[in-house]
Amino acid sequence: MNTSAKNYPLLLLALLVTACGAATEITEGNPPTQGITAQVSGNNLTGDQGTVYGGGAVTITLTGPVEQGTPVTWSVSQGAIVGQGLSATLPYNDINRQVLTGQPITVTATVTTPSGAVPITVPLRVDDQAPQANGGVTATVPGRPAFFVGENAELPGTATFQASFTDAGVGLNPVKLSAYLRGLPVLGDVRAAGELPEARGYTLRVDVISDRLGNRVDVPPGTVAGPFNVDLTAPVVTGSAPQGARIQGSTVLTFTGTDPLRADRTPGSGGVTLTSDQGGTGSGNTLTLTGAQLRAGGASGPVTITVTATDAAGNATTFIQTVTLE
Repeated sequence: MNTSAKNYPLLLLALLVTACGAATEITEGNPPTQGITAQVSGNNLTGDQGTVYGGGAVTITLTGPVEQGTPVTWSVSQGAIVGQGLSATLPYNDINRQVLTGQPITVTATVTTPSGAVPITVPLRVDDQAPQANGGVTATVPGRPAFFVGENAELPGTATFQASFTDAGVGLNPVKLSAYLRGLPVLGDVRAAGELPEARGYTLRVDVISDRLGNRVDVPPGTVAGPFNVDLTAPVVTGSAPQGARIQGSTVLTFTGTDPLRADRTPGSGGVTLTSDQGGTGSGNTLTLTGAQLRAGGASGPVTITVTATDAAGNATTFIQTVTLE
């Protein structure tokens, strides 16, 4: 009679689960699977949330004192898993791309031993979900809130571009924008309007949006922003009176702002507005100021008038007029 089974001690066995390059000791019920480890392999990143796998299939393999042919049943807390003996795979398929991103999941390998079924659990974080391609492109100009680059937006050279696409997982790779002028490529990886020649009719395109694990959205060729215009030249201001002119209370000074043609010979952004440190009345692209208004503001004798002209793109210039109020 074989009595060895009766003498077999009951042990709490240490199961080493190797994931993310580190071994974690866990205890599982009744023997004998001591020393079996679970090795996780696949594309991964390590950051604030620990190691996150994704962007492709993730494979879990049992190693150690377990023989080929040992019955193993694989399961996962959510999503799909394909088990094959001592190895199983979380496939990179449509189901998993939708449901695995977010909270940690648990893969369980239930090993059938002579003493019963013993579960080995492997906690994982997976990001298989592609970024959201429902954003757009915003521009930021110093001193102004960020705004979406809409149709016929007028941008100065100081405008910088930001792609506003989002990712719920490990974060986006930098999105490279390509600039086209009336359908023809001008510059790839454009980041600011000042990198482009002054012209009308630009659009921005992007070929791919991907996260840092390689999950990607293939964007059909087309526009993601625009058409927009680039105006790098400030308006020109002219005054109706010569410098140092002597004026009376009844004298009307007129200042006119004009926006030069762009480098491609199309009209500038226009919409020129004028303001003066001495007041005055603005109308369209002109500003009028009378000697009486200067006197009412406390001026007498030599007077310096500073006029600022700003076009629709935000380019500004100043014009200094000197007069003597008699």
